[in-house]
Amino acid sequence: MQTLLKALLALVLSSSYCYSEIIYGTGSVNTYQWVMSQVIPDALGLKVNGIYHKYTITKEVGADAEVTICNANVNIAGCAYEHKDVWDGLPGGTKIYYDPVNIVGATLGDGSMTLSGQGELSDPLVYYDYVYDTCADPITDPRCPGYESALLKYLQDNGLLDTPNFDDPFYNEYIQDQLEQEAKIEEEQRQEEEMAEEEAQDEETLEQMLSVEAGNMEKIISSSEQNLMLVALSNTPALNQYYALELDGGELKETLVIPQNEIVDNKRALRSLQTDTVHRKMVRNQYE
Repeated sequence: MQTLLKALLALVLSSSYCYSEIIYGTGSVNTYQWVMSQVIPDALGLKVNGIYHKYTITKEVGADAEVTICNANVNIAGCAYEHKDVWDGLPGGTKIYYDPVNIVGATLGDGSMTLSGQGELSDPLVYYDYVYDTCADPITDPRCPGYESALLKYLQDNGLLDTPNFDDPFYNEYIQDQLEQEAKIEEEQRQEEEMAEEEAQDEETLEQMLSVEAGNMEKIISSSEQNLMLVALSNTPALNQYYALELDGGELKETLVIPQNEIVDNKRALRSLQTDTVHRKMVRNQYE
């Protein structure tokens, strides 16, 4: 078993994945009290990079009032995020604000919007912009970079390499993954061997086509063999099938029509010939 695990371990270290996805999202609430687990996902490495809030306060100008938006800190007392608006001596109105932040989502506890002093709140709205990497914990997905190392660490930390536990889902996943990797490597090796064999056969066939065997070379060089080849080629029965072959060419119908008009002599050309010195010489030569 240990030998098998060592072999599988070697396969783990030699394999790799390249999957990772960055998720951007927004969670919103429109109440004065909210549970954060219902607003943003419980994802490892999630960060809140912006908080938007809007509300309306109704109050007298001379009244003192303070609005506080708070997310409790899950680790210590107090707020992991806090924003205060002081309305002392101001008339009521609607407040809209976006606060760029960089807060680890896991530290944000339940949230609230509260009013202290004189006045009344209405129409509360809070947005949380967040981002996280689906592969922040590589062991959650076999496609994540570093999945093999994270899985190996898990097996080592839990002593599963020395004492296998087939009831552990990660151990079973580890074994299945390595068996698939081994099968993939064997398939790639088989394909490479087949390609190499095909290339060798192609080269051998090409050499045979380009080469001239000793017996054939002697026939080509020998004059007597050449004469026999020529006689065989000129054998009448072998060529009769070409001589006796008849091809049906069909019928070509004449479509050109020449009009039946009188052709008039070119008298100017005749007069030119009568006065032409060369023409007279030709005529005299005939008589001579």
